[in-house]
Amino acid sequence: MAEIDSAWSSSRVRKSESKVRNRKGRRKEATPSNGRAFGHKGSGAKNAARRLDEELRAREERLGIPAGTEMTYERFLNALHPEDRETVDQAVQMSLSQNQDYSIEMRAVWPDGSTHWVLSRGRVYFDPAGKPVRMSGVAMDVTRLKQTEEDLKQARGEAKVHADNMMAIFDAVPAAVFFSHDRKCETITSNRAAYELLRMPYGSNLSKSAPPGERPSFRVFENGCELAVEELPLQEAAITGEPVRNKELEIRFADGSSTYEFGHAVPLFDEDGNVRGAVGAFLDITDRKVIEERLRTTSERFRVALRGTPITVFNQGLDLRYRWVHNPRGIHSIVEILGKRDRELLERPEDWKMTEGIKEEVLRTGVSYQGEVTVSLNGRPCHYHIRIDPQRDGYGHIVGITGATFDLTESKQAQAEREKLWQQRQLALDAAQMAWWRYDAATNSGSWDDTFKTIFGVAENSLPTQEILKHIHPDDVGRMSAEFEADFNSAEPKTHFGEYRIVLPDGSARWVEIYAAAEFEFDGSAKKFMGCSGTVRDVTERKATELALRASEAQHRELAENLDRVVQARTLELQKRNLEMARTAEQVRLLSGHLMQLQDAERRRIARELHDSSGQILTAIGLELANLAEQVQSEKIREVAPKLAHQVEESQQLVQMLHQELRTTSYLLHPPLLDEAGLSSAIGWYVQGVSERSGVAIDFDIPKEFGRLPRELELVVFRVVQELLTNIHRHSGSKRASIRIARAPEAITMEIEDSGKGISRERLAAVQAGASGFGIRAMRERLRPFGGDLQISSGGDGTRVAVSIPLSRPDASEQIEPARAAM
Repeated sequence: MAEIDSAWSSSRVRKSESKVRNRKGRRKEATPSNGRAFGHKGSGAKNAARRLDEELRAREERLGIPAGTEMTYERFLNALHPEDRETVDQAVQMSLSQNQDYSIEMRAVWPDGSTHWVLSRGRVYFDPAGKPVRMSGVAMDVTRLKQTEEDLKQARGEAKVHADNMMAIFDAVPAAVFFSHDRKCETITSNRAAYELLRMPYGSNLSKSAPPGERPSFRVFENGCELAVEELPLQEAAITGEPVRNKELEIRFADGSSTYEFGHAVPLFDEDGNVRGAVGAFLDITDRKVIEERLRTTSERFRVALRGTPITVFNQGLDLRYRWVHNPRGIHSIVEILGKRDRELLERPEDWKMTEGIKEEVLRTGVSYQGEVTVSLNGRPCHYHIRIDPQRDGYGHIVGITGATFDLTESKQAQAEREKLWQQRQLALDAAQMAWWRYDAATNSGSWDDTFKTIFGVAENSLPTQEILKHIHPDDVGRMSAEFEADFNSAEPKTHFGEYRIVLPDGSARWVEIYAAAEFEFDGSAKKFMGCSGTVRDVTERKATELALRASEAQHRELAENLDRVVQARTLELQKRNLEMARTAEQVRLLSGHLMQLQDAERRRIARELHDSSGQILTAIGLELANLAEQVQSEKIREVAPKLAHQVEESQQLVQMLHQELRTTSYLLHPPLLDEAGLSSAIGWYVQGVSERSGVAIDFDIPKEFGRLPRELELVVFRVVQELLTNIHRHSGSKRASIRIARAPEAITMEIEDSGKGISRERLAAVQAGASGFGIRAMRERLRPFGGDLQISSGGDGTRVAVSIPLSRPDASEQIEPARAAM
């Protein structure tokens, strides 16, 4: 450190030494080689002697010795400072006794009182006998030289104190200060803090540019990359002559540990402006780096912990602008929030006025705030629980706020849903006249709703368990407790059900049924019973009914035992009657079939009679009326009976109408085309007539190669189509219908479909069961002898009837022949 100290004071010292050298030079030039001092004569050149005498005379006068006064030794001593007289006398005596030159500095007091320093050098001369005969020498006023030397001494002292102070300062500061004493930085020293930081002995060379054997073992990294020697801060500053600032370095030691430093390095220049080294100062930021890493880790953990939670944490300055925010839950991202105030983020003025008012109050009073707020985001209300705390600096001054919000929107909605469900459940319980209750094991008390109070006749909504047990019938308390304990066994708990008697305040007893489920905390061996909850209902009337029912059952059981034989006998009788009714029903069915066949035969006969007899008679009447009409056209008849022609014409029209009606009736009774041309022509002619009379558009489809069927089977098919078209016209309201008849080797199929209003579900069920629809039953009876099947399907878009008649039924001919015989 001596080099460090001298570097700070060398300038002043050099200036003082320069002044001293200049004054000594001038003194040497002014000192003659020979001369007089204090009255002693010497020899020399005449002019030089004269000048010397003048000078000496002037000095003697300054010493207070009058001109012409002989200088004696005593006068000489008296002219000196009292403190120096003895010292000067001893020096003179020593020079006389030892025969040697003397040189001494002394102080002379001038007549004006001022003190001057005088340097005196002299020699003693002896005679041959060795006796001193004279002394000669020179004296010079060195007062200014002594003052300069005193100044130099004081400057050196001050420089040393200053150097010591700077050394103490460097050793006291926590920064590491490095000094390079050459431009190549081969030697670098530092203060104690740097040696301790680098774990090096005090005073050793710290330079990585030192000779290989002297280099320290630590390594220097920047941003994870090791620096070359010329990239080190002091070396770079010394090489480039430019300051190197804001360096953050990692110093790694042989044991794997590291420290982090931050600082600058600047070059040092000599008097000529050339780089002579460099100096650098670095702060140990290891703790800061550790804190930063911990802060980063903590922040990351904080962000991870907040991720997926309804919690948002934020910080705002005094201007209430957001400085940082974690896990925002609203409609804005972090980037959209930072730097803004609530008034720039919230939609409604009343919302941001409320939130900023709360925060301004916290900034003003320094008192934290905690509560619930509701704001509108995207047009829907959002609920938050907020906590706002003032943020203070190291001096306790408020510099902002920190806050946390907990999003309650979902919980509020869930709470509203729970309340709605609770209300609905309570309505259901009230409608069922059931009460709700809960037992809390921690407080050993129960709570219930108003229906419970009505059932038990109590006024309170909550009572200790012992109090409510007083309302249980004494004979049922023990049983109820045992059953509850058995059902709520923590190993295998199950739902409890029981019926018990309660005693009302008026002394009357009532029956109640109780359902309960247990509540447990933890699992396994730590499982703990926390309580139970359930429902209760008054079942007194039901219990009375059950008692009466049991009594009735006993009576019925007795009657059943007595009536068993009667019932068995009656059963045999009913079975016989059922067989008889079945035979009778079969006979009635056969008779019905025969009657329908007879009815068809009678229709055919009546139709033939109408066509052959009545038709011919009407034809004859028509011809007679035609002749009559020609006769009444004569003028004579018109004059006698002017209205007769008109009456004859009307009679002709009536006969034509009757003839047409007769033909229609005859055809409806039995279409002649059916026997002559078969189904295709008969049904086609019939469909055309129905369509013209009803206005229903009917689509009839039958293959040309359909061929002929047995007469009875063709008649059945015709009658089924006739009945179905009649139903469509009367009941469906449809404006269109379709008929499709097909023939296969094994069966004949028919599909008749409309787009009407359909048949109601109840009506269709009755028709399918045979309980309704006379026409449908008649069609099925017609189809039964041939093994035919009729299925009806209906909906809102119309009704569809599917008929299938097998052609290979073996008993069809057997059932047809009797009908022929009957006809």
